[in-house]
Amino acid sequence: MRNLLISALLLLIFKCVILEEMSESEYANIGKNECRKRQASGIAALGLTVILSVAFVLGKVEWYWFLVLLLPSWGAMEGALQVKEKT
Repeated sequence: MRNLLISALLLLIFKCVILEEMSESEYANIGKNECRKRQASGIAALGLTVILSVAFVLGKVEWYWFLVLLLPSWGAMEGALQVKEKT
């Protein structure tokens, strides 16, 4: 139960950061192809985060293994924010 709560908390934090309103820049720093690449890498990192969190919950691993989820969730967040800001 504790592991499930930790996993849910990490995903909630990720979701709140992604949905946070960002200021739009006047000039786009990247093109459409680069936006697609960054979006694809963000989606892949999010998928990895979900797969690992499910595996950790089902495997009933210790709480500190959930810290590993910070790396792919950070990558997913970066990819999504970069696409959103076009930087």
